[in-house]
Amino acid sequence: MNSKKWIKLWALPFLVVPIVGAVNYLIDPLWLHSYETPFNQKRYNHNERVQKSGYFQYATHDGQYDTLLLGSSRTTLYQQSDFKNHKVFNYACAGMMPYEYQTYLDFVNASKSMNLQHIILGLDFFASRAYKTKRDLSFLKEMKENKELYALKQYLSFDAFKYSALQLYHIVRPPKHDVPTLVGRAKNRFYTPRNTVIEEIVNPDIVEKVAHKRSDYWPGMTFSETYTEDLSRFKEKIKDYTLTVYTTPLSDPFLVKLYSNKDLRKYYFRWIKEMVGVFDSVYFFTLPSKLSKEYKNRCKDGDHYYPSSTKKIIDIIEHRSSIEKYGIFINKKNLDESLTYIENLIQHFQK
Repeated sequence: MNSKKWIKLWALPFLVVPIVGAVNYLIDPLWLHSYETPFNQKRYNHNERVQKSGYFQYATHDGQYDTLLLGSSRTTLYQQSDFKNHKVFNYACAGMMPYEYQTYLDFVNASKSMNLQHIILGLDFFASRAYKTKRDLSFLKEMKENKELYALKQYLSFDAFKYSALQLYHIVRPPKHDVPTLVGRAKNRFYTPRNTVIEEIVNPDIVEKVAHKRSDYWPGMTFSETYTEDLSRFKEKIKDYTLTVYTTPLSDPFLVKLYSNKDLRKYYFRWIKEMVGVFDSVYFFTLPSKLSKEYKNRCKDGDHYYPSSTKKIIDIIEHRSSIEKYGIFINKKNLDESLTYIENLIQHFQK
């Protein structure tokens, strides 16, 4: 190989790497800054755990938040700005399980940029299922201990470049709101540079079809034998904070499948008892209600409710609105009465 080819070969990385870094910085697929560019107005969620952690670590200002909101994808649709009594950071991620809560709490506290006073938990029935393995959250340790180096590595990485290309692709060709896409539970949430979900309304006729198809994802579910233990361990660590617990709503098609399955119905009542047993009180919205009945205009797929609908739940748990017709408030004192009420509600619902 002659000298000119060697020079070109050696020079190539010095040309490519800066381009990769510049593209990744402009598009910011890992949410490492809050600057707004023409390419990050609509941020695609390829991995909310990494992205929201990056946003909190690098784009959060001291005193900006005092409340941590944790939950699954159903809770990602609760807008931070809709909370009026709390300065909320929505750390909810797709498929978040109770055993993860403590890891995120430790990460937030280690940053020392949040004067944490409150915790809000959005619990859902699906997260009470048994799990065989735990998620690898080791990236949080590197992000926390090597803040500058981690960011530099991400900006210069070809993995991040791949996500930049994916974000550009979804900007040019947004995911379809059709039955196959929504039934497949495609990651089609988009965010603003301020960690706010962009509400995208789906045709009600499509929502109806999707909800009936997706409501089948529970068969084979078994209840986690460590559910109470996972919740209790977390509660033990948050004694210094005020706590609000609520459950996310489900559509009528989902509730029909849940109540008509003997095992799922048994797990459902066990779930209620264990939640209340650990946390003393819960705002309970996972039952037949105005939200479940009007699901075609309130959610996109049967269990992910639009921000315009979750705002009502926020108003209720912040005491600005009545819970009547939307759910019930359950505590240890009224638990038996509440369980009887739900049983009667189910019987009427199934007629």
